[in-house]
Amino acid sequence: MRYLAWPNRAVADPSASSCRRFQATKAVLHHFATFFGELFAEFYRMIAVHTVFGFAMPTLPTLLDFAYQHEQRLAQRIWLSQPIGNGEVREYTWVETMDQARRMATYLQSVGVQRGDRVAILSKNCAEFAIAELAIWIAGGVTVAIFPTETAKTVRYVLQHSEARALFVGKLDDWSGQCTGVQAALPCIAFSLAPKCEYPRWDALLAKHAPLTGQPLRGADDMAMLIYTSGSTGQPKGVLHSFATVTEVAERIAEVVQETIGANTPLRMLSYLPLAHVVERAWVLSAAYANGKTHLYFSESLETFLTDLRRARPTVFVSVPRLWLKFQHGVLAKMPAKKLNFLIKIPLLGRYFARKVLISLGLDCVKLAGSGSAIASASASSVSASVGSSVLVRPGFSPAAHAGRGRSPCGRRDRRRRRRRSRRRGR
Repeated sequence: MRYLAWPNRAVADPSASSCRRFQATKAVLHHFATFFGELFAEFYRMIAVHTVFGFAMPTLPTLLDFAYQHEQRLAQRIWLSQPIGNGEVREYTWVETMDQARRMATYLQSVGVQRGDRVAILSKNCAEFAIAELAIWIAGGVTVAIFPTETAKTVRYVLQHSEARALFVGKLDDWSGQCTGVQAALPCIAFSLAPKCEYPRWDALLAKHAPLTGQPLRGADDMAMLIYTSGSTGQPKGVLHSFATVTEVAERIAEVVQETIGANTPLRMLSYLPLAHVVERAWVLSAAYANGKTHLYFSESLETFLTDLRRARPTVFVSVPRLWLKFQHGVLAKMPAKKLNFLIKIPLLGRYFARKVLISLGLDCVKLAGSGSAIASASASSVSASVGSSVLVRPGFSPAAHAGRGRSPCGRRDRRRRRRRSRRRGR
């Protein structure tokens, strides 16, 4: 009986011709394996740079890719609404948003911003904050948001520690006390609503620069954000987040929100918590990048907050315990808690009265309410529940909270909890 074996092993009853055929076959197979191995390696490399033989290859989308899609598919849909004073509101469609972002990206590259460079934003929440972040990403940079209430010392530290190559200055209450923290040589841009300063203004720069063409891509492993703590416990600490991380978190948030409020419910949100904090950045702005059908409103000032809230009539409202307590105090200032609870429990009258309370707060359309941590007062959450709005508590938020899968806001543990709650309701 004749059989073959791999080289360096015995061959029973070998013949010269069979050995030669075996060696030749082995050599051919080795060459084919080497050739196809190199071919697949090159193919994988070309996929990594998003092109094969000149054709674009599908890759996992980033938040910037979503913005490009919205620019084409939702061009005329209003995305941002910004109060500009005297009761006037400026609205931005997706095509207007991306046109301004592309023009500002051209300017950033002209002042030396390169791939991976950090660009800081010192501003209260406003439409140009979101547009500036898109511009930074298009230009290849990483966004560094600074809390608008920081002192000059902290501003200087964050700018130096992050090695920022440029700075956007926006709506601020104490710019005169903060400006000394900005290095004189740092290129700065002033938003439309920024205090008076010597920096070039946003609108003037847009008029002077043409939009950056094409769709500059960012890889999943590229850094998207550098988020700092507020510095309440010492020097601010920064956490780098890649496009893969922020995109996954934003997609999950957008998915859960849409499932909760319903696919046909308009998605409106009011952005007023600091965008330098991970709660607002993830649950509001990043989720709005992922879901282009979100209508994002901004607040003009603390004095006009209630007016801005009534204008937006949000369907999703994210807040903090302190503001929930203010809502409670506002309601209870007009009516004692005992009387409020009595009226709400009356079958038909209670529902009518609860809706009147929500309308007065601008929260009558809210389908999902959120709190960054547990509400300290049980009565505050009971008031919100009694008037028909359940509060979703997300404790433990920090700049590193979304850095990995295990701490993402819609992880496995949260899904199990939702399933258990739904089963209990079904009983």
